[in-house]
Amino acid sequence: MKKILIIEDDPDIRDSLKELLEMEGYSVACATNGQEGLERLEEMNSSLPHIILLDLMMPIKDGIGFRQDQRKRESWNAIPTVVMSADGNAKAKLQNLGITTFLKKPVDLDAVLLTITQSIVSD
Repeated sequence: MKKILIIEDDPDIRDSLKELLEMEGYSVACATNGQEGLERLEEMNSSLPHIILLDLMMPIKDGIGFRQDQRKRESWNAIPTVVMSADGNAKAKLQNLGITTFLKKPVDLDAVLLTITQSIVSD
């Protein structure tokens, strides 16, 4: 089963994505901020997620801080990471972080599913 890590502070968005993805057959773990996201990766280290859905603007550690820390570990850096943000300048902020996939909030659920399908490499 393909695993997804959602790092999103908005409970409505997080819960909606989790419910949708579980209905589509994915195993989903969630975190409410970047620091918690790093802790989830540590917990999942022997069975890392196939993709990360990452919000940019969060308390404690934002998405940029999470991504900077994620890139420090080779196994974590290899996980495709999709940024979701309402920030109009998000693409510019992501240029040096190795993020190529960006979804503008509010996210379209069909676009999320398509992006996940395209981003996850088949086993």
